[in-house]
Amino acid sequence: MSRTIPAPPPSMADELSPLPTLSTDQAVAWLASHGVTVTSTYLTNARRSGQLVAAIVAGKRRYSTQALWDFIVQLPSSTNRGRKNP
Repeated sequence: MSRTIPAPPPSMADELSPLPTLSTDQAVAWLASHGVTVTSTYLTNARRSGQLVAAIVAGKRRYSTQALWDFIVQLPSSTNRGRKNP
């Protein structure tokens, strides 16, 4: 089943680029600047499982802001994770 990726908010639209320019640490910082808290290990595991696309540029893995947006909006938004139902 395919999902349509929602358009980014207008404040972020100019920041999205298909060019892979961000290192893993820069990707974590970029997401944090938009209120999404993830770790570099989380992004690495997502890349290894095929959920997140990265490119190798000059021998280093790089992420595009468009790929990060596409990945984040497809994640389930559970606020109940880890809690037991009463």
